[in-house]
Amino acid sequence: MYTPSPRADRQALQAALVLSASQNGQVSLIEIIKNYPTNEVEVDGDRLESAYRQLRRLQTSLQELFGV
Repeated sequence: MYTPSPRADRQALQAALVLSASQNGQVSLIEIIKNYPTNEVEVDGDRLESAYRQLRRLQTSLQELFGV
């Protein structure tokens, strides 16, 4: 997932993750796309599954860390 101008990709993704998690304590790929802070979001379909698996691992790690 990236912006048309790749300079702000990391900050944009971080903002979308934080906003998604702050709404209900959970993060989904759809929420991240909805909360991406640009009018346009480009998603690389070939890497989508890999990104999903990484988010699931992060979610599991955070749940273990916080005892949820």
